[in-house]
Amino acid sequence: YVISFNPIIKTISLVKDGQKIQFITTNDYLSDKLHHKIIDQIIENKPKIQHELWILGDEDNRLEIALKARQVDNKYIMEDLSNIPKIFLALPLEGTHDLSLPIIINSKTFVPVKERNGIVLSKSNTEDVSHNKHLIKEALDLFVKLISSLPLDQWYDLHNLLVFSEPPKKDWLDDEWFKDILNDIINKLMDVNLVKTINGYFPPSNCQ
Repeated sequence: YVISFNPIIKTISLVKDGQKIQFITTNDYLSDKLHHKIIDQIIENKPKIQHELWILGDEDNRLEIALKARQVDNKYIMEDLSNIPKIFLALPLEGTHDLSLPIIINSKTFVPVKERNGIVLSKSNTEDVSHNKHLIKEALDLFVKLISSLPLDQWYDLHNLLVFSEPPKKDWLDDEWFKDILNDIINKLMDVNLVKTINGYFPPSNCQ
């Protein structure tokens, strides 16, 4: 994801357990502000792994979100993000992998906690907290915009995006606020054509 959020870096090389690993951006398709990036993961003496991401930024280039999927028989299936940090400040904040978010959110203007394992989203009424909360809400609005723009006939099981778990207990997280923004995003997604039926795609609100 580091290479995905950086328009300048095209290749990252590292050594892990004595093996050389490379991440190479092989394609970057741009339509309006939506990037479709294909990144090859190359490990010595192993088959290549291909990662596909859809990245959408805001108008001010302060904020980006990323959605990851894999292609199977010309269909895209959402990939599990449970072990991936959900919040990036250019680099991943490792204590955010268990946040119940369907996307990765990146902003260079996030205000992190001292340990850099999260961002300040507490109940405190401070400028830093308000700034971070505003960015998270804006990111979720971008997510709705991104989902609404996808070609539905190429995507599979998008309705699973409506499933969220309880927020984790963290010193820096206002869990009640987090529940409220998740409920808000669910309500917005209820009006997006996500459910496939024999008569086409319909919003979940019409399928009850």
